[in-house]
Amino acid sequence: MISNLFQEDNLKQLEDVEDHQVHLFHPYFAKFEPSLPRKLINELTNEGDRVLDPFCGCGTTLVEASLLGRHAVGIDANPLGCFIAQVKTTPQSDTCLSQIGEILDSINNDIEVYYGQRSLFNPLSSISVSYNLPRFHNRDYWFTKESLHELAIMKAHILQIDDINLRNLALLALSRIIVFASNQQTESRYKRVIKNRSPFDVFKQFSKAFIFMRDAISDYSRKRTDVDVMIHNRDSRYIEYVEPNSIDLLVTSPPYLNSWDYGLYHRFRFFWLDLDVKDYEQKEIGKHLRTLEGRSKTDEVARYSKDMTSCIREFSRLLKKDSYCCIVNANSIVRKKYINTNQLLIDAARENGLNIIEIMDRKVYGPHYGMHASLNSKKIVVEAESFIEENGETNKQEQILVFRKG
Repeated sequence: MISNLFQEDNLKQLEDVEDHQVHLFHPYFAKFEPSLPRKLINELTNEGDRVLDPFCGCGTTLVEASLLGRHAVGIDANPLGCFIAQVKTTPQSDTCLSQIGEILDSINNDIEVYYGQRSLFNPLSSISVSYNLPRFHNRDYWFTKESLHELAIMKAHILQIDDINLRNLALLALSRIIVFASNQQTESRYKRVIKNRSPFDVFKQFSKAFIFMRDAISDYSRKRTDVDVMIHNRDSRYIEYVEPNSIDLLVTSPPYLNSWDYGLYHRFRFFWLDLDVKDYEQKEIGKHLRTLEGRSKTDEVARYSKDMTSCIREFSRLLKKDSYCCIVNANSIVRKKYINTNQLLIDAARENGLNIIEIMDRKVYGPHYGMHASLNSKKIVVEAESFIEENGETNKQEQILVFRKG
């Protein structure tokens, strides 16, 4: 029974299975716990079925589907999220991964030459690769000279890796350490601070990340089933490239209205990976108020409702009859007003043949879920007493909306 699946006792069992280490590859905001899609996929589909996450972000649903023997389709407008998801779900051979030690040694030798600290085991008299420092606005304000050169030397070596899958794994390890290497204070605080890094600190962090990812992807590759995982860096309002009535289960968490500013907090990763942040910000649904211009700042709720209605229309078209659509969502605060985005989604679903059959409340804690900051820390007084009554001042509340296609 679908209702029993969402009973509190069953939900506590979500934590019983240890999460796979590939889920820890890279920082990414608003990703839900792997146990949630794992439970939904396991209970609502069979092996060989096809699971869709149309806002796949960094690929949590896709990883879980591939481990459970389900084919997976992921879609996201964010090219960084799609890149992370692609690397996490691409199996690697141990033969290929065995090259990582040699790659790290070569990078270390060149960085020693850069600092004039050649060891007895370093045969180089000059840096072995040609490299260029990237160009972007205020580069030297956000990165020290030493960090820039270490990152650029590492990237030059990475681009010489012949195997594309191993090259992408290395690029993701580089991306993972960008905030550490920069003067950006934290992953979620875009403020300049001086970190007083020492020579080789950036390389050491990269080496640690690369080795961790090597071990995690090796284990994932052994456990992953022989299924297809397709990832599309596209707009989920228009999914003409997926066959209608071909999806057995949809599991997703859509962008929350005016929540995380991905383009800002991940900005330096976009630059180092040669991704187009401006193009992404134009496609982003629920975009942060910082990126809106002119009168569009006054109609963000209407815009969000229209965009999500377009998405849900596509979801209904792709889902098989009687299949489930599970959406993890949180209501939003815009201009100190409480916005019931759950009702927006329910209304849009009803208009497109998806019937709501269950709403499950779940309280979550920490900055990556629900309301992206506590009301106290944001100094927000919400103009809706019901919100405070239901959620308190610091708790974040999410719901799982379960629909079924009629």
